[in-house]
Amino acid sequence: MCVFWCLFRLYLVVAGGLGIIFNLFSFLKQRQSLGQTSKCWDKFQSAMQALLGVASIGWLIVGSVWVFTLDPGSDFERCDRLLYL
Repeated sequence: MCVFWCLFRLYLVVAGGLGIIFNLFSFLKQRQSLGQTSKCWDKFQSAMQALLGVASIGWLIVGSVWVFTLDPGSDFERCDRLLYL
């Protein structure tokens, strides 16, 4: 088994979790726009969406840098080379 798979799993779980939470806040905001909501809750949702958006972009950058700066040494012998090309 490739030694880097555990880190890929972590990257995918965090990225997926951030995406699900972001979409949940978007759904709740649209759902509540039909009725009356407090301004405090609207500000909280907007702030959370902005924070999650920044976190998602940051996680994408960190993950991309990590993947493309891996040293193709002897640890890659057990990994699929196409994954890193």
